[in-house]
Amino acid sequence: MSDKVDLVKDTEEFCRKLRLREFFQSQNHEDESLVKNKKGFKPPLNRDKHLEEYIHCLRQSANNNILDNHIKSNINNSQQKAIKDLQKDTSIVIKEADKGGAIVIMDANHYEQMALDQLEDTSFYKKLPKNEDRKTMSLIGRLIRVHGHQLTKNEIDYLTNFEVITSNFYGLPKIHKSRDIQKNIQNCREAHVKIPNPEDLKLRPITCRSILQYAKTE
Repeated sequence: MSDKVDLVKDTEEFCRKLRLREFFQSQNHEDESLVKNKKGFKPPLNRDKHLEEYIHCLRQSANNNILDNHIKSNINNSQQKAIKDLQKDTSIVIKEADKGGAIVIMDANHYEQMALDQLEDTSFYKKLPKNEDRKTMSLIGRLIRVHGHQLTKNEIDYLTNFEVITSNFYGLPKIHKSRDIQKNIQNCREAHVKIPNPEDLKLRPITCRSILQYAKTE
């Protein structure tokens, strides 16, 4: 069902881009900005009859597709129940491997301790006594006041008009680097390998999204 919803969203965005192209086609607009925020501008409707007819057909096709709710599951009831039980089990953490496409099921406490051990490595991480978002924004503002004449209006907006959001940290298990795991895989003919907390397993640190979420301005 999510694929069909994505189809409708993608269709709407495509239609918006078509209207934008039609709206700005006669304007000589040269923006030299290297970066800029998304404005969310929506061009007026019904400027071009043929374009609107085409957009109507696209939307109708996408909406008809989503109304077809007959979706056949590719797993049986017991498999669906097993997946739901795994989702509710807080004693484990399920992650994809860093490489190779394997699925790794880890003890939640062990996984948490591995992540904390990595964050406590002062060679790469530094614990801050307080949130320094305001200080960072102040430094950005100071740089813009000095060098703003070399930036476009859109570039200044991009650097100053956003909401700061703390990223989530997690790690992907690097099973291809673990000798314990690789040795057990070579000696096992099963579809899965069970190894309780291999000592040489490491995590690849990941932040799940950009620290900066840019504000949309109408």
